[in-house]
Amino acid sequence: MSAVDIPTIVDSSSGLFGIVSKDADAASNGTGVIILNSGILHRVGPYRLHVHLGRQLASDGCISLRLDQSGKGDSEVRTDAGRAETARMDLHVAADYLRNTYQCTRFVVIGLCSGADDILNYATDIPDLAGVVMLDGYAHRNLSYYSHRFLPKILRLSSLLKRGRGKGTLAGERVGEDMGVNIREWDNNETMVSRYVALDKAGVHNLSIFTSDSSDYYYYEGQLHDIIRSSGHHSQHLDERLTVKAKHLYPIAEQRQELIARIREWLKEKVCG
Repeated sequence: MSAVDIPTIVDSSSGLFGIVSKDADAASNGTGVIILNSGILHRVGPYRLHVHLGRQLASDGCISLRLDQSGKGDSEVRTDAGRAETARMDLHVAADYLRNTYQCTRFVVIGLCSGADDILNYATDIPDLAGVVMLDGYAHRNLSYYSHRFLPKILRLSSLLKRGRGKGTLAGERVGEDMGVNIREWDNNETMVSRYVALDKAGVHNLSIFTSDSSDYYYYEGQLHDIIRSSGHHSQHLDERLTVKAKHLYPIAEQRQELIARIREWLKEKVCG
């Protein structure tokens, strides 16, 4: 792999900054990949996840851009627009930059946590959007969430009590544990689900990966499919995965490598193939 990193002023008028990774030895596949910030972290991502991901995607023939969104990392704060419009403009400006500078003809946007929220909220109308990767993105608790999460514990507890082996909760478990969700940039459930549906109807491939740290609102693989199906739409382009051993920020190197490998394989199969 001989990917090179190029510090880039994506937009001089707004001070938008990022790092482009490209590989001169890899045949270009025409795909521009925009990797968004996670929370307040700058473009390197947690444990340099975005750096390794961007470089390896470059070795596959993509042009990757690790973007510092406005007000984060080395990008300046925009004063001419509010939060929503700024986020939308950042994404469109980044795609236009890759299109005009590197002749990218299709785009994939990748985001973890708040980056995933920004994809669902603001990236759906990017021209030539071919794919999105959302890591611990939006979902909400449906009826099956509760049955998958709590019914097995209740049944096991009931069995133990019947055998006289327990008088309370199972060791290390709390049947009535707090199920509050950290506040993220989520609209009401109907609106958020409608954005998933819009992506799917537009033919945009969607890889949504959840970790065990999303268990306050997501608990079983297939939950997102079920949520979207309950709106009357059957997803044709959604690939949904639950990685129960992984944590939200992927602190373990082996799990980061597995994540990157999964994203690379998915891109080759669904977008770049």
